[in-house]
Amino acid sequence: MCPVAIDIPRALAHLREKVPDQGVRGHYLEKAAMKATSWVMDHPAVVAAGEWAAARTRALHPKRPLGAGAWTESRDLPELPEES
Repeated sequence: MCPVAIDIPRALAHLREKVPDQGVRGHYLEKAAMKATSWVMDHPAVVAAGEWAAARTRALHPKRPLGAGAWTESRDLPELPEES
C-alpha cells in the first residue's frame, strides 16, 4: 500500500509491458529464471533438498544481502528461527 496513493501494481505492470519492446536481455533471463523456479516448485524432493542444504549452511549465509548497498547499512536481516 502506497502512502501517497500511487497504484503500484498498475505501474509495475505498465513497466513490465515495456521490457519486451526494448529487446532487453533481462527479459529472457527473467523468463528462464521463472521457468527454472516453476520446475523446482513442481518437484517437492528438490525443494526439500534445497531447504536441507540451506539449513545446514545457515552459518555461511551473509548477514546482509549481497549488492544491497547503502540500504542495509542501517538495517539487519532478522535472525532465522531454528524451526518454522
